[in-house]
Amino acid sequence: MACITPSKFTSRSFCGNIGLAAGPDLKLINGPKNQIAAHNGLRALKYIDMLLLRANAKAPIKHLRGGLGDVLGGLPPAMSAALEAPRALNLISSKHFTGAYGEAITFIANDWHTALLPCYLKSMYKSRKIYRNAKVAFCIHNVAYQGRFAFSDFSILNLPNHFMGSFDFVDGYDKPVKGRKLNWMKAGILESDMVLTVSPYYAEELVSGIEKGVELDNIIRTTGITGIVNGMDVQEWDPSSDKYINIKCRATTVMEAKPLLKEALQAELGLPVDRNIPMIGFVVRLEEQKGSDILAEAIP
Repeated sequence: MACITPSKFTSRSFCGNIGLAAGPDLKLINGPKNQIAAHNGLRALKYIDMLLLRANAKAPIKHLRGGLGDVLGGLPPAMSAALEAPRALNLISSKHFTGAYGEAITFIANDWHTALLPCYLKSMYKSRKIYRNAKVAFCIHNVAYQGRFAFSDFSILNLPNHFMGSFDFVDGYDKPVKGRKLNWMKAGILESDMVLTVSPYYAEELVSGIEKGVELDNIIRTTGITGIVNGMDVQEWDPSSDKYINIKCRATTVMEAKPLLKEALQAELGLPVDRNIPMIGFVVRLEEQKGSDILAEAIP
């Protein structure tokens, strides 16, 4: 059985000005010449991290910038959780599922943040005859965010050298470094079994040329891509017949049903049952453009 646990990674590529000790995700190690940051997690330190650190340290945080060293920690916790969950989670408490999902499943990896998943699936699981029939669908939501890092940091990924070619990328920009780079999204595209995107029109855009494909158009043309229309199954999600809710409703009774459904969800989640307490469902990337910084600041 594969047992993968996250570990801390220490990086000197971090530049910051932090007044006091940080919170649980970041610790500072003061040396004679360098201030080193060890960060657990998958993404670079951004404004959300600043808010968390400020809340824990009660000190202003300015000019926080994260390199690849601030992003990774052994096998990133998010990757470890995603790869272990289908084998470990017991869903017997639900009347619709019994036991764990098992190994014959399809992972859906979304954007560059999860692009390492198909690589770790192959190198750490399939090589040990685990998840032998599992597949990965890589979904591109925004091709402009690709996860480009210094190529010299490949060793940090803990991947065999034969994956280098999937990450190898050269562009005309000097950031984060000049010349040869790692490109996580490129690797996610090449190492997955299928490439998807959020609409047929965007799929056409991505292969139309270097501008719309942001220098990955040739790679996407090679692998192929399928655009899926955004929307929902109006029968599956019909509240008058939805098998996942105990209180059915129609357009004429929805306002009476919503408070009752909220109370049922609060009880199921172990939250205080109070129909007057707001509940927010937020299933998006933790990017400022999605308003996650506004949401974090609004939480009391």
